[in-house]
Amino acid sequence: MSGIYGAAGLTDMAACLAVLEKKNHMYGTVGSDRYEGAGFAMGCCMEQAGCAVLQAGDARGVIDALLYNREELLPLAGVDAQANDAEILFRLILQKGPDVLKQVNGDFAGAIYFENTSRWLLFRDHLGVRPLYTYQKEHAFAFSTDLRGLLALPGADLMPDERQMYLRIMGGDMSSAEATDFACCRMLKAGHYTWLTADGARQENTYYVPGKKKKRLIRRKQCEEKLYALVED
Repeated sequence: MSGIYGAAGLTDMAACLAVLEKKNHMYGTVGSDRYEGAGFAMGCCMEQAGCAVLQAGDARGVIDALLYNREELLPLAGVDAQANDAEILFRLILQKGPDVLKQVNGDFAGAIYFENTSRWLLFRDHLGVRPLYTYQKEHAFAFSTDLRGLLALPGADLMPDERQMYLRIMGGDMSSAEATDFACCRMLKAGHYTWLTADGARQENTYYVPGKKKKRLIRRKQCEEKLYALVED
């Protein structure tokens, strides 16, 4: 697992990036990579050696991914067999759009920034195995694998989310899947991708809902065989 982070519109970008890298270092100690553009930046603390910040055309991205059906995705992404999982997913999204995530079997979280339109695309795997938190207040925005990176940002608004804290105290099943104990910090929903524009507008999209396309098997034997095949896979 790698630690990914990024930011835009923050007043002291250098200090913010240093904090984000420090808090994500525990997720990847092999090496780190960073890219700083006009008004935005992103980076990755790598668990494996290789290119961390990805680039194609006007798009740059950081992705933490482990793909289980990479052989199926290679021809769709148009990359060779030597490409790492992050690059496969990056190219796949650029060519097919974010709805292609429903065809991906794996654990992943990532962010892509399109410089020509000043838009972010953030996404997370079907079941939310890999975390991705965001901080947003007015035009200030940041994301991080580790929530502590966002909480440590210089000048961050750490006003508590009183409703979420109340729900958590009263019963964990009542609390939101995306809210944190801080009003400006959220976790990206599992099975979702989100577009974020420079003016702070946020558009969330669902590409996967657990059980929505569940296949109903009448006979117990069929259920046993299907379950065995899934576990074996």
